[in-house]
Amino acid sequence: MVPLPNSENSPLLGLPKVSSSSGVNGEAPLRDEDKGDESSFQPERIRRVSSNNPPAKTLRSSITEGLTNLSSNLSSRMGLGQSTETTDVLADEETLPPNTPLYGSSRAAANSIREEIRRQSIANGGTDVELPDDASTVSRARTLKEIEDDYYLKTQQGFVEDAINFAEGSIPQSIMIATVIGCVCGFVAYVYYFILDSLLEFVWKTLPEKYVIDVWPEKYYVAWIPLVSVILSACVGSSIYLLGEPGDLAFTIKSVHEKVSYDTRLIMGSLTDLLVKKGYKDPSYIIPMVVASLFSIVAGGSLGPEAPLVAICAALAGLISRSVFKQRNTNIVRKHTFMGMAGALAAFFGVPLGGSLFALEVASRFGVEYFEHSMEAIFAGLICVVAFRSLAGLELEQIWATQDSPTILHCEPSKILLGLVLGCVGGFLAFLWANFHWRLMGLFGRLGLLDDNNTRALPRALVGSIGIISIGMLIPHTMFWGEWEVPVLARMEPAVDLPHVWPTSGLIGFEMDTCAKCLITGFAKLIAISFTVAGGFRGGFIFPFFTAGAAFGRALCFVFPSISPAIATLCIAAGINVAITRTALATSMILSFLAGEQMALPPILSASIASLFVTSYMPFIKSQIARSDIDFTLYYKQSKPCGSVVSIESFMTSPHLGRGPPKAARSPGSSAPSF
Repeated sequence: MVPLPNSENSPLLGLPKVSSSSGVNGEAPLRDEDKGDESSFQPERIRRVSSNNPPAKTLRSSITEGLTNLSSNLSSRMGLGQSTETTDVLADEETLPPNTPLYGSSRAAANSIREEIRRQSIANGGTDVELPDDASTVSRARTLKEIEDDYYLKTQQGFVEDAINFAEGSIPQSIMIATVIGCVCGFVAYVYYFILDSLLEFVWKTLPEKYVIDVWPEKYYVAWIPLVSVILSACVGSSIYLLGEPGDLAFTIKSVHEKVSYDTRLIMGSLTDLLVKKGYKDPSYIIPMVVASLFSIVAGGSLGPEAPLVAICAALAGLISRSVFKQRNTNIVRKHTFMGMAGALAAFFGVPLGGSLFALEVASRFGVEYFEHSMEAIFAGLICVVAFRSLAGLELEQIWATQDSPTILHCEPSKILLGLVLGCVGGFLAFLWANFHWRLMGLFGRLGLLDDNNTRALPRALVGSIGIISIGMLIPHTMFWGEWEVPVLARMEPAVDLPHVWPTSGLIGFEMDTCAKCLITGFAKLIAISFTVAGGFRGGFIFPFFTAGAAFGRALCFVFPSISPAIATLCIAAGINVAITRTALATSMILSFLAGEQMALPPILSASIASLFVTSYMPFIKSQIARSDIDFTLYYKQSKPCGSVVSIESFMTSPHLGRGPPKAARSPGSSAPSF
């Protein structure tokens, strides 16, 4: 790193002239007092290096004086108000302990100084280098020319050369690994699907026909619902307690964002330590998710198999990448993990493009951020669809279509505007559900059921089953995840057509045939989803939200008969799902394809976009964050005080959501500003 400008005061930062009397070229070790002084300032422990670095103490003193001149300018430019804590935070080690992050104008000033030093370095042919915390010497900065030479050496190879060398991250390598991951995940999805379908048939069809019908009095048939659900709910809790935490969609998303080193795993969160010790030799981490999710779904909970398949296939893809193909690069392993996620959703939905995009979108809150992995993930999704559907003997079909489909042959501009309104309605319903769910989780917490070690997994599952069973006995339409229940609700068919639950009449013979009953069904389904999640059941809530949207859409048609039932049900379903999962593009494609309504895509897309916008500040999946290697996104702010670019990290990317820094990170008596 080159020294600061030799003028008496830097025109950009107001730094005084720096003395370079000693230690300039000798790479002498830092003195003890210099190390301690530096650590209280450097929140990220980044040490700037070059062959012409000034001593740490002198640079430290210069920075402290420069902050005094810069803080007032920053305050006026950025609207943060006058701050008197800038130099205090840096000068007094008792104010903040070492390694405590800086916030507000202090952080802005520190970033401004780093940016000026970096700019001067690059202007003189050097670049930044990060050293470990215990490094006591500095090294020569690499020139940009050297970096460019490395870059061209890596990219000048042709397709044949990359294929022969199996070059890391190259197109030939991606094609090969995507094919392997797609085939493996397709086979795993088929096995999972076969087991699930067999269990559903056995528990809810074969057993009642053999042991209940014509054996029990007919008025007691409804007792089969609580009998089965209680037993299987106990199995859910017991499996989690005995086999360990299976993870969920949020864990998978969190793992996608995490950096991967030689000793970490890009898979489900709580199983990371176990897998590190075993080095991918034992794939038993998948068993807890498989067992818990199968029990959860067969018990009649309002969660589906999409999220378990995503977690399982993501874990398998990471295993294949690191253990079979020996990949270690963070972004390469992340790409292969996306391949597994895309394959799982593409195979399950039967929508190759929509399912693959869902995997890419769900990792972030506002669109596809890992865009560089899009093509490879979609290709893996295609391979997985071919493998899964071939093994299962299933065609790609529009499962909700009827003989009258498509019912929408033309799409007037007014329908797109209608989609905007319905998307806002769906977003509002999602807002109500999210608030109810957090309150229900709070209740479970007060009951002591949400321990981190899953020691209370069994009573938690049993308490959750109370809500599932109570609602299911009264309104059988709310049972199960809803993939095949959606057309029954959307067309208001009789309850006898419900495909999984038995008896379909329930306790009171409920039929969804009026506006009020449609509303009751929609809200009951949302409540059932919340109890299923709170009870620790494992599964996905994509189709359950589609089911609730179908019920609300039919209720709207009673109020406004001129609205097409297809538009009403699909748009509200899209609005609810997008508000929770943040997947506007994928949801639109999936709904229009499954319903066989191609011309409904524009209004569904407008509903999805509207819901995405109106619920932008209501994140539900907390692990959905902006990727760490993008400098400026929706959640970042750029300013140019004193002619230098300053990057201010927004707190929107963390759970406290723009309400300022965590209280634990503030010094006593400080008033760090909120963004």
